[in-house]
Amino acid sequence: MHNQSHDINQALHRAVNFHQSGRFREAEEIYREVLRVAPGNADALHFLGVLAYQTGNLAGAVESIGGALRIDPNIAEAHYNLAKALADQGKLDEAVESYRRAASIDPNIAEAHYNLGLALSELGRPDEAAESYRRAISINPNDPDAHYNLGNAYTELKRLREAVECYENALRLKPDFPRAHVNLGIAFKELGRFDLAIASYREAIAFDPDNADTHFNLANALDEEGLLDEAVESLRRAVRLDPNHAKAYSKLGKTLTKQGSTGEAADHYRRALQLNPDNDTAKHMLAALGGQTPETAPPQFVKNLFDDCAENFEEHLVNRLSYKSPMEIRRAFEGLLKDGRRFVNMIDLGCGSGLAGQEFRGIADRLTGVDIAPKMIEVARRKNVYDVLRAGDIVETLNASGEKYDLFVATDVLVYVGNLRPLFGSIQAHALSGAYLVFTTESQEEQDFSLRPSGRYAHSRAYLRSLADEYGFVLERCESAVLRTDKGQDIMGNHAIMRYAR
Repeated sequence: MHNQSHDINQALHRAVNFHQSGRFREAEEIYREVLRVAPGNADALHFLGVLAYQTGNLAGAVESIGGALRIDPNIAEAHYNLAKALADQGKLDEAVESYRRAASIDPNIAEAHYNLGLALSELGRPDEAAESYRRAISINPNDPDAHYNLGNAYTELKRLREAVECYENALRLKPDFPRAHVNLGIAFKELGRFDLAIASYREAIAFDPDNADTHFNLANALDEEGLLDEAVESLRRAVRLDPNHAKAYSKLGKTLTKQGSTGEAADHYRRALQLNPDNDTAKHMLAALGGQTPETAPPQFVKNLFDDCAENFEEHLVNRLSYKSPMEIRRAFEGLLKDGRRFVNMIDLGCGSGLAGQEFRGIADRLTGVDIAPKMIEVARRKNVYDVLRAGDIVETLNASGEKYDLFVATDVLVYVGNLRPLFGSIQAHALSGAYLVFTTESQEEQDFSLRPSGRYAHSRAYLRSLADEYGFVLERCESAVLRTDKGQDIMGNHAIMRYAR
């Protein structure tokens, strides 16, 4: 018996040597011979399973390693290897359990914690993933991949400053890590530090100059800093590297429109639409640049527009475009109110980040906010000024509401709607007697409404007066105002206040 055990150990030692030197066929023959003599040898089953995994036989790996663990359930490395095979099969929940078993038997296997984090991330559980990456780092603090993936988990959790620290740790350990430079740039961009984002993207490009997505990300950050010429050049490089990069063509169209190169912008929007026929941004902007006036902007266009800028919306709109409409129209509205009137139920249509909600909260007992962009709703939620927040199209959401309101506010919203009749009809159906409607529009006088090359609608005062008459409102005030500045030019509009008189 002792001699047989000695012979088996020697055979396994020889097989492992073959295995480690890449002589898989010889190693497999010995493992199988050992199992013929000793079918219950857990080590032979485990190593045979590892070999199966390395040669792409995932089912065989799971079968053999699982067999080893049925014989001896306390082999931490076998649980770890089984988890890898299960993960590669897409059986992530089972893989998570196996990684956890490996880590419970031997808490010092850094790879088990790290791979557990990867599996949890893929399952959409970033909190748990972050904990696993932290444990891996506590065992092996010099693994750049663990720091990088911890940064990714923090980014998903919106813990951006911690994400920045993780990416920087990864880059200290591995400076030539393009993905870490890119993700550091993305974190800086979300934090509104576009200068640092630009520097990070450029570092990534220095190590990986042929990545079209990085040039695209760089262009977005350059655009935010007002460096339009450089943004255009980065986008041109992106589409040269990837002629099928629909988003880069669409962004190129948008940036060239800002520069006034509308003919070339339209060419790029057309290319974006060829690559993605469902690109509502390209459709809408081609209509705008072509002098067409559809009745409203596509909902997906508006949703994407505001979701993409949600985190930096206020900094851009207030500080760069000098947007003051919520404050100014609130002041104008206050002049109409008597005896400190309060409102029982107010709804902020297209609430965005909550700028209007902040201004009007003081005169409303209950405040509901609606916006088509879910990410904007999340920004508004942080302000704690709304009693209710709903994500959705403003007309659809209002029509689905069983409530009546005595104050409707819509600032910087109607510029994405041409034909206002559906909205006015919905407001009328949900208005209490004497309710107020407070809103802003961009102004023009030629026709009821028109779509401008900016992709925004303008409305005439005559159209607003006709809507008031048609839907039972009295137009109590309509004043010209500077809504924002764009490239140094004032964008003129109207601050309008109506009262429901039926």
